[in-house]
Amino acid sequence: MIKIYLFTLLVIAASLLVLWWLGFPTDPGYMLLAFGDYTFETSLFALVTAVVVIFLLSRILLFLSRSFSPWRLISYRRAYSDERRARSRTVQGLMSLARGDWRSAYNLLNQGLRDDDASVVNYLASACAAYSSGDRLEAMRRLDTAEEKNPTARSTIQSLRARLLLESGQLEQCLAVLEQLRRTSINDQSLLTMLKEVYIRLNEWKRLEAVLPTLLRKKVVDEKEAVRIRERIFVEGLYKAAGMNGGVRDL
Repeated sequence: MIKIYLFTLLVIAASLLVLWWLGFPTDPGYMLLAFGDYTFETSLFALVTAVVVIFLLSRILLFLSRSFSPWRLISYRRAYSDERRARSRTVQGLMSLARGDWRSAYNLLNQGLRDDDASVVNYLASACAAYSSGDRLEAMRRLDTAEEKNPTARSTIQSLRARLLLESGQLEQCLAVLEQLRRTSINDQSLLTMLKEVYIRLNEWKRLEAVLPTLLRKKVVDEKEAVRIRERIFVEGLYKAAGMNGGVRDL
């Protein structure tokens, strides 16, 4: 709207300059209007100037009336109120989640998801609430929706997915998510810690041996734990070479 007004002003200014160049100030012209007993006479230049001024004033008044329209203010206040209510539901849901009131947290966060500007936090928190209340399938659905609506937060969403799968004992699915994250994301400590635990629980010693230098470099394990892991890998190798399954299972 402001661009249109500026363009209009430029056109009017250019028109006035053209009129000036054509000599209107020195020969402004003459106009006579008669209606019954009434007459109106003026110069053509003065008439053009008056029309321009009236046009500008009308546009300014129209702009002000639209900008400060009571209906627009009411709509803005209503939208602001709705946003505050949505924010309040999200905050209340997070507080219920912190207290361990899973069902209440899920319901409140779910209500916040109905708003157009629901953030990825709503989806992640509602997924945690659904999982904690025992609805693991719904938790995964929430994470799927979160990834669809917030592709830029994919690594965070997938990290939470892997953690929930690990906690539920779905180790193969968790491992698939973790290895995909390793190919596309930075190897942070939380991801590597989960990867180490999954490898140990699945007895994937060769894979664990391959990532052991990274675990040391990222300080996921210290030297003492690394020694224990190498000893365990060696023992498992001996059992495998002897054709035996089931070495010592405790690391």
